[in-house]
Amino acid sequence: MGSQRSARFDWMTQAEVILLTELISATNQGHRGQNGFKPRVWANIETKLKPLYESIESRKLKNKYGDFLKKWRTWKALMDNSGFGFDEETQLITAPEDVWDRYIQVSRHEY
Repeated sequence: MGSQRSARFDWMTQAEVILLTELISATNQGHRGQNGFKPRVWANIETKLKPLYESIESRKLKNKYGDFLKKWRTWKALMDNSGFGFDEETQLITAPEDVWDRYIQVSRHEY
């Protein structure tokens, strides 16, 4: 028997803000170990999200956190390369076309 996938979960912006705010707070309070956040952190976030979602599994919270980490790592990798910048008005990463081309060529070989 194959595993069943649960229905797609739609994240509201408000829920994303709550998740990130609580994770930052937990980090600042020392509730994050080498292997991640302590179980009570996830339970606390579940409670905070109850008004928005009838039920939310900690697995979904952890997956969303993983998605945020991937995006941050990509942003960080770009910003650590010469030629990339960030446009505050548009909230987009910017670079001349030749910088993008060079980055794409190098990053293709890394995967």
